[in-house]
Amino acid sequence: MQKRYSISELAAEFDVTPRTLRFYEAQGILSPEREGTKRFFSQRDRVRLRLVVRGKRLGFSLSELKNIIDMYDSELGEAGQLQYLLKRIHDQCAELEQKRQDINDTLRELHMTAARCIEGLADKYVYRKDGETDGREPHDAVDNVLHGRAHNYKNDVEDNEENRL
Repeated sequence: MQKRYSISELAAEFDVTPRTLRFYEAQGILSPEREGTKRFFSQRDRVRLRLVVRGKRLGFSLSELKNIIDMYDSELGEAGQLQYLLKRIHDQCAELEQKRQDINDTLRELHMTAARCIEGLADKYVYRKDGETDGREPHDAVDNVLHGRAHNYKNDVEDNEENRL
C-alpha cells in the first residue's frame, strides 16, 4: 500500500499552512483522497507540492507551475515539460540579471550622490568658497570621517565598475 500523508504532515514538512494545501487542491495542483472531512495526500501529491514550493522560491507563478507540472501527464510528456521548463528558466535568469543590473546602477548612483553630499558637508564645515578657513577650527574627527566616507563610497563605485567588466 502506498504511503499517505495527512494535511498536517505535508504542511509541516514543506513549511506551508493547511490553508495553502487546500488552495492548491482548489487550483487542481493537488488531488488528495477524502475520507469524510479528512484529506490524505499521495506520494504524487507530495512530489507535486515539492515542485511547487521549489518553483515559487525560483520566482515562478502558480499558474506557470501548474502548466509545467500538468505537462508531465500530457502528450508532450516529460521531454516537453523539460523543454518548456528550460525556456522559462532562461527567461527567469534574464529577468533577474536585468534586475541585478538595475540594482547595481542604482547603488552606484546612490554612492556617488552620497560621496558628493559628504564632500559638500565637509567643505562647508571647514572652508569658505575662497579657500580660506572660516575662522572655525576644523574638528579633525568629523572632517576625517566625512572625507573617509566619501572615499569609501567612491571606492565602492569603482569596485562595482570593475566587477561588471
